[in-house]
Amino acid sequence: MAMNKIFINTIILSFISISLYSQEEKKEELGTEVVNVVKAYNPEVSDAYKIKLTPENNIGETKKQKLSYETYTTDVASTFKPSKIGAKSQVREKIEKPFDNYLILGYGSYRTPLLELYMNNKKVKEQRYGIHVQHLSSEGGIEGVKFNNAFINSSIDGFYWKQFKNHQLKTSLNYNYQSINWFGVPKEFISNEIINDLNVGQNYKTIEGNISFVNNGKKGNAIFNSSSLKAYRMTDRYNSHENRVKADGVFSIPIEDHKIKIITEIDFVDSYFNEGIYLKDEIKNKYLNFTLNPSYNFVVENATLNLGIGVYYSADLIGDNNLLRFYPKADVSVNIINDLMIAYGGVDGALRQNSLQSIVNEMPYVSPTQTISPTNMRYKYYAGLRGKLASNITYNTNASFRNEYGFLNYIYNPAKLSVGDLTPPVLATDAKGWEAANSFSAIQDSVKIFELNAGIEYEAIKDLLLSANFRYNIYGSKKFEDVYNRPSLMLSATIEYRFLENFTLGTQMYYVGSRNYAQHSSNILSSFEGTAPHIVTKTGGQLDPYFDLNFNAGYDISKKFSAFLKLNNILNKNYELYKNYPVQGLQIMAGVGYRF
Repeated sequence: MAMNKIFINTIILSFISISLYSQEEKKEELGTEVVNVVKAYNPEVSDAYKIKLTPENNIGETKKQKLSYETYTTDVASTFKPSKIGAKSQVREKIEKPFDNYLILGYGSYRTPLLELYMNNKKVKEQRYGIHVQHLSSEGGIEGVKFNNAFINSSIDGFYWKQFKNHQLKTSLNYNYQSINWFGVPKEFISNEIINDLNVGQNYKTIEGNISFVNNGKKGNAIFNSSSLKAYRMTDRYNSHENRVKADGVFSIPIEDHKIKIITEIDFVDSYFNEGIYLKDEIKNKYLNFTLNPSYNFVVENATLNLGIGVYYSADLIGDNNLLRFYPKADVSVNIINDLMIAYGGVDGALRQNSLQSIVNEMPYVSPTQTISPTNMRYKYYAGLRGKLASNITYNTNASFRNEYGFLNYIYNPAKLSVGDLTPPVLATDAKGWEAANSFSAIQDSVKIFELNAGIEYEAIKDLLLSANFRYNIYGSKKFEDVYNRPSLMLSATIEYRFLENFTLGTQMYYVGSRNYAQHSSNILSSFEGTAPHIVTKTGGQLDPYFDLNFNAGYDISKKFSAFLKLNNILNKNYELYKNYPVQGLQIMAGVGYRF
């Protein structure tokens, strides 16, 4: 332990000295760079279980703020949208007159209101402050579901940024409220008494602050590039909580005509749960992580090579699971045919810290009983081709193979049953909302993954864009028979068309392959590895694949007013995202937008 303390203190002092150096910046004149405050959307495989309820009418596409009807995602509706792998979008014409503020109002079936408001002070170019409010909810009403299946997702962001001559300061403060229900109770446990007594509700409240300081590049020989600090506290209905503080810095050290780029990071996460699944003692997870990633970039004629190394140290502040890992990092790209064909490939690895927030984003129906630790991506090899088949056709395809120790496998939790050999089994009278075989645990596993991706985008004529994406995964689990609740095959296609300058039409089609699921055995073995029980699973079965078809339309009434219509799950299928978790059927939403 003494060596760990010395190692941690040494790294902390190094980060402090680097931070002090980066703050030695003289006051400069004001600049004019603008900032986009819309949160970046980072699609994951988990997006297979989320919906975009709002249309993609361009009522807010402006120089200062890009407004797309991608306001919120939620798990109980129908649309799957696999992530694109990089087929570059065609350039779109911008609205002639910029609007800095906007309001969107909508209402849909299943009593689904939508609200989005963005306001800022647009008079001062050198600094800006404002708010961004979003709300999407539904009262539920999924056919055949006996329990409450409503959801709420609301947030309010306040932001401020100031532009200096050579740097830009950005700050934000966000509050998010998310409410879901564990409504997927198996039929054998459902009775009038259980329906009345079992409260399946769960909610998450998060307050988050961010601050960043960025070199805008005008000072070409500056060593300091950027630094940022993120902190949040997340709580739930069962008194679980998570605190996280994450700081990073990016620096460039010039060597002759080249630069060594150095990325540094400190990450502290502290999560707490009142109890576990089998052991009713409280669960505490607390980690302090350090990252150092130097890299060097070479450019030789038509080839670019980036070489680096990742150094990761993870200190388990409660147990003794400390890790020091080194990962080679290399990326090469070769422009074979004048941007028409670019070959690329490389090797990567990382120690990735999991958290309650990241787990809930991927699987909202987890129980408040999670043991959380980092995932070790021991290696990842990848290769691909990207480029253009013609001036209006772009493509990207790649294959990768990786090994992850600590890959999250989502297993159903067992039900809490009444004492005695009852047939059929009966839920215990004191069972909590997640103790009815309706929640999941994120069990860490050692998994090898082969992944194949392909994407293409085609601008047939002006304002007509077609795109398609393909993803195929092969999983190999060491601990379990399979990887659960993750599809192997995902396909998507979209069409976007704007005509007569005022009308937009679009359609989205998604296919998701079958998924296996499994549950903890109710007869859990009482053998342990450290503090974790030996997990025994009984195979639950396989969920059918599904196809989802959606449509959206928009009309620009004037330069300030627009109207939209969105149809989701047009085939009106209540397919299951997870076992006993069907989606809403046909969803219809209409609304208006106002720019000012």
